[in-house]
Amino acid sequence: MEEIKIKRIKVGLIWSESFKMMVKQPRIFLPYFTLILLEILFLIFLFLNYLPIFSPLLSPPIKVFFGESYLHYPSNLVILPTIFDYVDLILVLIFAPLISGMTVRMVYQSAEGHKPEIFNNILPVLKKYLILLGLWIIVTILVFTIFYLGKFLVSEFYTKEISKTIHIPTWRMSRLMEYFCFFLTLVIETFFAFCIPIVIIENKKILASIKTSFKMSLSLFLVTFILICMPNILNNIIVLIKQKVLTLLMDNFFPEIVFVIMGAGFLVYLITQVLQITSLTLVFLKKGSV
Repeated sequence: MEEIKIKRIKVGLIWSESFKMMVKQPRIFLPYFTLILLEILFLIFLFLNYLPIFSPLLSPPIKVFFGESYLHYPSNLVILPTIFDYVDLILVLIFAPLISGMTVRMVYQSAEGHKPEIFNNILPVLKKYLILLGLWIIVTILVFTIFYLGKFLVSEFYTKEISKTIHIPTWRMSRLMEYFCFFLTLVIETFFAFCIPIVIIENKKILASIKTSFKMSLSLFLVTFILICMPNILNNIIVLIKQKVLTLLMDNFFPEIVFVIMGAGFLVYLITQVLQITSLTLVFLKKGSV
């Protein structure tokens, strides 16, 4: 495996190689495609809450947390993305470690000139599932902690007096804090970016993978940050559309446009996640061990 100097690793080159691999070896999409199919099944299940067979299970919590109106058309479509996001958090936490590990192995096999196989990769990755899950839990806790602390600082310490003094209203400061927290989470993800390739390819444990990933990310910070940042921004654009523009689109077009937006979200998620993992794995392979 050829080792390339840090200064020669460029984002454009990595993306170019990643897209070529994704086109040449479309099988590397299969793990995340499988996850998205599972997500679509759950989305359909949530949409069918009005059916007698599902109503006793889904209707009571929707009524309690969102209100009676959201059990009926078209309000049920307005709230559908929000309910799905809560369910999807659990799905991603459970299955994403396995899916991402399998994708890394398939990219590694492809980079080594072998034909990537999805089924042959299930058992080897399952053996490392607890390590991968531990990494996901650590990152998830850090991300939620950052956003919680951001909201806490604004609500507890950003007083009306401070707001009047610096001429920034509370709602705007809350928004600025969200942007700042989002930036911090990207930095956190940057330092953990190579953990999964390290676990899968080098068979390292949690602490060793984090230590090695931190070293690599420090030496390749800008490249790694961009590779992490761009897919996250694209995914968050879809999230913002669902949160801020969806109701307007439903009013001006048709309520079922929610499925078009969510379908676009699934497609963007599929491409960006595979691109991100492919890119980071290729960087890891080019850089080699620290």
